[in-house]
Amino acid sequence: MATLGDATAPGIFLVLPSMRRPKQFRGRPVDARSDLFSLGVILYEMLTGKTPFPGETFGEMAHAVLQASPSALSGSPAIAAMGRIVHRALSREPQDRYASAEAMAADLRATLQMDGIEEKARAHPLRRIIVLPFRMLRPSEDIQFLAYSLPEAITVSLGGLENLVVRSSIAASRYSADAPDLQKIAKEAEVDVVLTERC
Repeated sequence: MATLGDATAPGIFLVLPSMRRPKQFRGRPVDARSDLFSLGVILYEMLTGKTPFPGETFGEMAHAVLQASPSALSGSPAIAAMGRIVHRALSREPQDRYASAEAMAADLRATLQMDGIEEKARAHPLRRIIVLPFRMLRPSEDIQFLAYSLPEAITVSLGGLENLVVRSSIAASRYSADAPDLQKIAKEAEVDVVLTERC
C-alpha cells in the first residue's frame, strides 16, 4: 500500500506534465523562476481555455514543454500585452523569465488597467523562423549579391504573415559559416525553423 511518503518520492509527478518546468523534466534543480513558469501556464489557460503545451500522453506533453512554442495570443492591445507577459513567463530558459514574482506582478497590474482587458484572448499557432545567408557553391562576382539579397527578400515577404515571427537579416548574418550547425542556430536564435540554401 502506498503512503503519502511514497507519493512524494523522486520521479513521482503530482501535477499535470504541462505544469512541469523544463528543468524538472531534465532532472535539474529549480528555483523561484520555475514557479513563474507554472503561473504562466495557469494564466494562459485562464485567458484561452487551452493548455499552452497540449498532448494526449505524458510523453507528448513533456515534448511540448521542452520543444514547442505556445500559440501566440491576439485580441485587444491589452490582450497582446498580457500575451507578452505570459510568453515571457513560459520561456524555456529561466534567465529569460521574470527575475522575480514582484516584477511579473507589476507588469500584470499595469496590463489590467488597459482598455480591452475584458476581451477573450484568441490563441493562434506561432512559428519562428530565421533565413540564413545563402552559400555559393560556385563563387562568382556576378551573382555574389544573391547570397544576402535573396534571404533578405524572403525575410521581408514572410514578415507580413500573421502567426509567424521572422528573425531579422541582421541576426541571420551572424550565421554565414560554410557549414552551420543548424540545431545550435535554432537554439541560439530561438526559432523553430532554420531556412538555408546553396546557390
